[in-house]
Amino acid sequence: MNETSVRRAVHIASLLGDVAVDTNTLSTVDGVVFFVEAIRANSPARFWWKVGQTYTLTVDSLAFDINNNRLQQCFSMTFQPEPYFRLLSTDPPNGSSAVPLDASSGFIRLEFNSEVDSAMTAMVHISSPVSGEWHLEDPTHMYFQLFQPLELSKTYTLTIDTSARDVYGHRMLQPDNISFTSELFRVVETFPQYNARLVPPRSGIAVRFNVPIDTASVRSSFSCNPPLLGRFVFEEKQFYYILSWELKTSASYEVRVGQVMSLTGGHSLSVAFNFQTDEFKILTEFPPHLSVNVPRSTYIHVQCNASIDRSSVPPAFAIYPNVPGSLVYCYEGNCSAFDIYYLPSQSLLPNTVYTVTMGSPPFYPSLRSLSGDFTARRWVFATGNE
Repeated sequence: MNETSVRRAVHIASLLGDVAVDTNTLSTVDGVVFFVEAIRANSPARFWWKVGQTYTLTVDSLAFDINNNRLQQCFSMTFQPEPYFRLLSTDPPNGSSAVPLDASSGFIRLEFNSEVDSAMTAMVHISSPVSGEWHLEDPTHMYFQLFQPLELSKTYTLTIDTSARDVYGHRMLQPDNISFTSELFRVVETFPQYNARLVPPRSGIAVRFNVPIDTASVRSSFSCNPPLLGRFVFEEKQFYYILSWELKTSASYEVRVGQVMSLTGGHSLSVAFNFQTDEFKILTEFPPHLSVNVPRSTYIHVQCNASIDRSSVPPAFAIYPNVPGSLVYCYEGNCSAFDIYYLPSQSLLPNTVYTVTMGSPPFYPSLRSLSGDFTARRWVFATGNE
């Protein structure tokens, strides 16, 4: 079909004179089947089909195909999209389980096939006690704003009275019942995540739940393998285990909490997750590899991802061409177990390529972490004139 001719030929009408075709939305995939939307007759706003109203779709003889063959006669049909007032959809859907407890995501939302007003809020009832209130979102939607979270693992049933009606007086044919069940007591997130790899050795441990927890139950049943020293920091729905010392590099850990109790309803669960820490490695070097025009007054800096065995540093370090200097672990107030500084006692040579070695077996022993792992790095940079 010729699409332009179809736009001119398609019409939707009703006895109320309240509907029109939005020709801007007319579309087709194959040139044979066309789709079009209805809008209000006096504005481009969305149109809702009226309950019990009959509509007429007309395609007049102005329509012609790609060969200029016109319709021999006007096509017309009547239809009744919404014969009675009804509930179209709910959120959460009827029969849902594991519905979130949190008030920010726990709206109960209803969509009707016709416009409703505030009187509808008195026609909807929730079987289990729940704190909140109904609001109209737009003419066909209403939602229940929770004032506090739902209870764990509880079934809620919504009933809409048969006396419920839309703003035009159309009543529901029968009561509507919608049920859903809230989620169980569960872990929302762990850190590190379950089965995580390459976890930084300086990480801590954290577990977040979907409801407030009994801190005593965490303290009494928490364990790590290999054992880890640390202290607990609690928030309402989560806990942190702040380590007294960093994790070992290239190591596997398992965290268990035998029985965590919720603060409401006596719900409990066990938690177990494992993770693998990253290998010992140099995170950054300064000056950076392949950098040029480096100031002759520069220093050398290496930062690792875990605590360094400082006894391994002197035999691992070398710079060529050689320049006198000293290895230190504090510079300009920056001190840590992860950093190494080499401070030259004289300016570097101008326009010279320097090679820095931090362990290069078999000529230089590898740099070693306190947990016994090894790493090595070699990089180059070039000085400028200044």
